[in-house]
Amino acid sequence: FHSPHFCDMLARQPVAATAGVTTTLDLDLQLTAEESLAKQGPGLVAEGIRGAAVVVIDVKTGGILALVGSPDFRAPVRGAQTNAALARRSAGSTLKPFVYAMAFDRGTHTPLSVLEDVPERFSDYDPVNFDKGHRGVVTLRDALVQSLNLPAIEVEREVGQPAFYARLRGLGLRTLSRPAEDYGLGLVLGNGEVTLLDLTNAYAC
Repeated sequence: FHSPHFCDMLARQPVAATAGVTTTLDLDLQLTAEESLAKQGPGLVAEGIRGAAVVVIDVKTGGILALVGSPDFRAPVRGAQTNAALARRSAGSTLKPFVYAMAFDRGTHTPLSVLEDVPERFSDYDPVNFDKGHRGVVTLRDALVQSLNLPAIEVEREVGQPAFYARLRGLGLRTLSRPAEDYGLGLVLGNGEVTLLDLTNAYAC
């Protein structure tokens, strides 16, 4: 009974009754991922985290090499069989690299470009950093490393929020299903929901 979440995901796909199914799963890597996540389970629970998942994708082919949807599929606890790799969750800061990549592609910024991390208010929106502080003038590289919010919004405004939204959709983030304007500038800060599988595939792209 290997890779239950992966197999369940496949079983839900429309496949002809007589058709065989060939997968890209690497069983050794799958077992390693399952064991690793299981070891983290008790520590996660102690931190108040009840779910976790792992997705490993082959960058060259896009094939799924490992997919674990919870720390222990067989555990007699609520949510143990929920596939967190397919669950919609806030993207958090995971979308920031994509807006910076767009700026690199357009030639408007480099990792050494200077950005401002200062308080700014957007109508009824007042974004702050995780630690509630501000750094002043920073390089784009440092803004990404420190996951600063205001510089990310600044670059999102420059590349255009609708264009940023379109890029994310083009990379396969299908759960961003509302119009771009519904998310506003907070899109780069994670106010949209994504799945780990889609996000991993986007990073692989």
